[in-house]
Amino acid sequence: MFILATLFFSLVACKKDNTPPPAETANKITGKWHIANNIIITRDSLGAVMSVDTVIIPGDPALMYYQFNDDNTWANGGTFIDAPNSNSAAHGTYVLKSEEKLVLSTTGQQTEYVITTLTPNKFVFNHDRVSYIDNKKVIFRYMAELTR
Repeated sequence: MFILATLFFSLVACKKDNTPPPAETANKITGKWHIANNIIITRDSLGAVMSVDTVIIPGDPALMYYQFNDDNTWANGGTFIDAPNSNSAAHGTYVLKSEEKLVLSTTGQQTEYVITTLTPNKFVFNHDRVSYIDNKKVIFRYMAELTR
């Protein structure tokens, strides 16, 4: 059994990045995930944390979600306590490249996310965006924590 497991992981490690993940990996995110929170961590050019902000406080948890479908489409929606008449609905396609990489596409734009946690009941992913404020490099990490 150990030899089979070693062989399996060796073959998986040799696959090219554009090969779709096995069905069991994709099925790990399929379904509806409720947004527990979204966080923005702001760092300076040296990586020191400047601020940590929870940017979404769920209104009705049933309305705050990401839906990942078997056909590689996704949608999210939500209303917020501080803006009850707004809706942040978005949708597009996704590619789960591995258990560590997720690409979401919407309106012609692709964003690659790093998956930091993926269990049957918890899914956390993030991406970094670099901006310049007053000619100083600032790194914004957008992180979503989802639960079933």
